[in-house]
Amino acid sequence: MLDDEFDYEGNISKLTKLGESTNLKEELAGLISDYLDFIEKSKGSQQLIIAIDDLDLCSANAYKMAEQIRKYLIIPHVCIVLSVKIEQLELCIREKNLKDFQEINKNRNDEVFIQLNREVQTMAERYVSKLIPRQRRIYLLKVQRFEDVHIIYKEAGSKEPIIDSWKMTGADKHAAIEQAIDLKDRRNSEEKAVSDKTVQENQKFTSSMLDLIYDRTGMRFLSEADGGSYLLPSNLRDMISWILMLAEMEDLKDVEEENKDKIYFNNIVRLENYFVKEWAGDNIEWYEGLTLQNMGNMDIFHMNTVVQRIIRNLCKKVFPEYIPQPSNILSERLDSFYQVMGWFELFNKNVADIEKEACVYRIRVLYTIRIHKLLRKKRYAELSNMFNGYIWGTSFWGLLPSHTKTKMDRSRFAIRTVVGFNSILSEISSEVEKLPVPEIGKPFYVSRIEKDMERNSYIKAWIVLGVLSNMFYHNSNMLVFSFREKIISGNNKIWDFIHISLENYLVALCDLDVLYEKVNMIRMGIEKSEYEEIMRVIQEENRESIQYARTIVSNMDLLVGLKEYCFENRDYKESTSGNGERTIRLVLKFFENIEKYMGKYGIKIKAEKLNKFVFGKDQIIDIAKLYSNLFVIATQDSELQRQLEQKEKTVELTMDFRKKITEFPEHWEHEENRAAVRLQVRTAERVKLNLDKLALGIQRYLGENKEQPSNLDIEGLCTLYSSVVEMYLKDKGVEITDEMYKEYTRLVKVQNEMKTGDK
Repeated sequence: MLDDEFDYEGNISKLTKLGESTNLKEELAGLISDYLDFIEKSKGSQQLIIAIDDLDLCSANAYKMAEQIRKYLIIPHVCIVLSVKIEQLELCIREKNLKDFQEINKNRNDEVFIQLNREVQTMAERYVSKLIPRQRRIYLLKVQRFEDVHIIYKEAGSKEPIIDSWKMTGADKHAAIEQAIDLKDRRNSEEKAVSDKTVQENQKFTSSMLDLIYDRTGMRFLSEADGGSYLLPSNLRDMISWILMLAEMEDLKDVEEENKDKIYFNNIVRLENYFVKEWAGDNIEWYEGLTLQNMGNMDIFHMNTVVQRIIRNLCKKVFPEYIPQPSNILSERLDSFYQVMGWFELFNKNVADIEKEACVYRIRVLYTIRIHKLLRKKRYAELSNMFNGYIWGTSFWGLLPSHTKTKMDRSRFAIRTVVGFNSILSEISSEVEKLPVPEIGKPFYVSRIEKDMERNSYIKAWIVLGVLSNMFYHNSNMLVFSFREKIISGNNKIWDFIHISLENYLVALCDLDVLYEKVNMIRMGIEKSEYEEIMRVIQEENRESIQYARTIVSNMDLLVGLKEYCFENRDYKESTSGNGERTIRLVLKFFENIEKYMGKYGIKIKAEKLNKFVFGKDQIIDIAKLYSNLFVIATQDSELQRQLEQKEKTVELTMDFRKKITEFPEHWEHEENRAAVRLQVRTAERVKLNLDKLALGIQRYLGENKEQPSNLDIEGLCTLYSSVVEMYLKDKGVEITDEMYKEYTRLVKVQNEMKTGDK
């Protein structure tokens, strides 16, 4: 009968059989009525419930099944419960309708094709609306929105659960409380007495799952502002698969401390395999079809560069007119970790697209997994190579308030290397002879440490200097963050200036062994074995603060939010006296902010431990006090400040010049600006004036032609301009060198092309 019913090309005699469907419906109604009377004697209250699961999954038969329900089962005393994804069922109906109109579908006329698709979509929506009226639909909550969740997983017949979200082992048992109650309010309120159970009962499913992941792997992932997570699925079936995956992991309950790293590592690998192979999907459509697994297996150079390209392309998709502005700060490497962090932060603040946010978040998860694997395997050297001295880099500026008088930024500031070393040496020993301070601009060469009395103190001072500092230099008058340079070069020359920063301190704590090469101690006659002997004591004495630093840098979700939290709470409101007390309070405030922020997510960190760098019971360096001393020295070094301000002005003017000759302008001067081909007066002032005219002429050409002159040497012009500006700021009337003038005459020839190429 079904074959005849769906055979729409049969002869007219088959129409007689269509009445059989009506008879069948009536007979079925009578049969169900008799059945219900037999089962339940109370008249009028009987209902036959028919549950149909996943009607939409079998696309080939979904329409036929829906038709049978509509024709025969919409009768009295029958309640049909359908589990279905409405959008997917509509697609099944659309597929059937398109087959009915396949002859029309062969028409390649665009208008007919568009109309057909529109009509077929409307027909599908009406059909499903008739089959399942909107007022009868119950929209299930996403599993991530479930509240008051207590997750228990155990073997059948067993009383002891494998997983109990209220009895976590590896993670801090107060994690749920820390998430639910802000520390600032909790310390001064009666909420301190809230029980674990009360807080846990208010947790959402997502929070419980993320706590379970932390418990098994040590990786802390945070929920989004709406309480959901891009790491986890939204449906119950897939969420159960996650729970089963976690249940298969080894529990850390009663595990000896020395064995925990191995178990954590195995659990992380299990989560990684499930995440990249079974859950997160196979491709990142925005970059050459790469899979997450491909990216996870890349070396760090390719991983960092690929991720930057992916996020940059995503930003351009959301903001087509977006053009990254050139920075006045360069990096020695294209794969700098802080640049990746910058893109994560930029994307996080500016893009509101669920699909793209999920993609970027899953890439962020890869970083957390990779860092934790290195930590659990104790491969700290690889971790140092991954960070290369910076977490936030350029965006760390401003995290501590600037000095009121000098406007110097406390977050990262420059200091003369020898002066900084001597200040640290004074904290370690007041009896040891300090290094002689050379005049600014004159090199200083360090010699071998001969005296046994001085040797230990000198080594410790160099270690502390290496912990707090990073090298920098200027290339074409642009600031460059250095990863490769050493404080003491191969010819024993000490690096002139260094940057002091609390960011350097946090990164250095993760791997103190790297300081031997960073300082280049072999140049002072210090053997690696001697350094390692001293470092073993230091690592043991600072074991807690080292672990804190590694915990901070290993969780990408925390890194993205920590800087913002520290910035919002960076100031110290109470009055302070002189002698650098305000800087001390601000440094302590920074450490306290870390403690509070990490504590909100169940990770205990003690600010006072971070503030102490210990060499032994009798020798403890107060980081806040030392940092303040170094900052005071930097603010009082007037010659250094003058040079830095001049360098900053040179960078600013050079960047403005670069923009004029590289970016397509919205507005430009329409009258012709031409630089002199030959100069009678060759002062820095006159050369700068002509280079500025040349830049305006190039800007006009870019605006009118929407292309660059083919012979434009951008780097050559910027290099010459920065050199001229540097001379100009010192003395406007000084003449440029013959080499600079020769370069000027070469570069200015680009005007010949601009003159003939103007449109």
